[in-house]
Amino acid sequence: STFRNWRWFTLIALIGSLASFGSWHNEYGDSVSLLTSQGSLTIVFLIFVGATTLYHIIWRRAPEAFDHSLMVINAAAYFGISYGLLWDDFRPWMGGFTLLLSLFYGAIAYIAWVRSREHVYLSLMALGIALVFLTIAVPVQLGGPWISVAWAVEGAVLMWLSFRLGIYELRLSSIGVFGTMAVRALAFDTPVDLEDFRLILNLRMVAFGSGILALYLASYLTIRGRNALQEWEKDNLFRALLVGASFLTLWVSSAEVINAVDSGIVGFTGQTADSVKSLGLSLLWGVYASVVLVLGFVRGWRQVRMAGLGLLAVPILKLFLIDTFELERGYRIAAFLSLGGLLLVSGFLYQRYSGVIKGFLF
Repeated sequence: STFRNWRWFTLIALIGSLASFGSWHNEYGDSVSLLTSQGSLTIVFLIFVGATTLYHIIWRRAPEAFDHSLMVINAAAYFGISYGLLWDDFRPWMGGFTLLLSLFYGAIAYIAWVRSREHVYLSLMALGIALVFLTIAVPVQLGGPWISVAWAVEGAVLMWLSFRLGIYELRLSSIGVFGTMAVRALAFDTPVDLEDFRLILNLRMVAFGSGILALYLASYLTIRGRNALQEWEKDNLFRALLVGASFLTLWVSSAEVINAVDSGIVGFTGQTADSVKSLGLSLLWGVYASVVLVLGFVRGWRQVRMAGLGLLAVPILKLFLIDTFELERGYRIAAFLSLGGLLLVSGFLYQRYSGVIKGFLF
């Protein structure tokens, strides 16, 4: 395979080797040491790492889609079978094992890049495999909200490296990691134990706070490195990162308001507690929208102003469609007065910056 890139021969050899190993392990796996089983599998894995990379590295040939598929099949098979062999006895070390795989493919990516900079496809493919293993290593080794923290840091670092090294694909990986982090935070980090709940000073805020800061940092990097962006990224990427950061901010802030009432910290129960939660959410969304709107006016950011106006419409509609009928009288009056004050401030800003606003609207 070093001298002739016979892809189908390599594929058949890989499948046959894995099948032979499976048959052998099924017959003798219980009677030999784990070192023998894992060591043998590792030898097969390394043979086919060479069979799928050496031809391109030595002769500086650009790999095709079939070559990439062979690399992925070999890596995925080794990773999956190794987990099956090692999980019961070495569970605490599996994150480190996955990290070693990531570093191994990172080294292949570097060697391929140094050897042939005009054909970077092999390097990028190996780098992609390394990043996948790195992302998997986080939840395997860590637990709880620290998974989201690690993914947030990884996403920010990948975004920085994409500009530092000029590799567009790293930004795509960063977006994927940020998306995974957001889904993880929303689905697993949002619920908390109300019996031990502490407002703001809790692990949920650690998870969401790190993700929000990472997204804002990534959006700053896209502004600073705007000239290196692809055409479709110049507006869409910055906007998507800001929307993601704002959504997570509102989500975790709303969760804190709801849990503060449900946990009994504020000391309300029954219908009164529901009124406090509804009023608190309306005020939170209204204040946040006003801050976004003011920031858009002061900095002259058209898209931020538009987002602030759209967000301000949410608590206003909630006030007229829901709060008017469900809140107790005192809380209903407080909601109208509070949002009315926010609208007065917005009206003042419109009067102060009417020329700018008309320009951006019309």
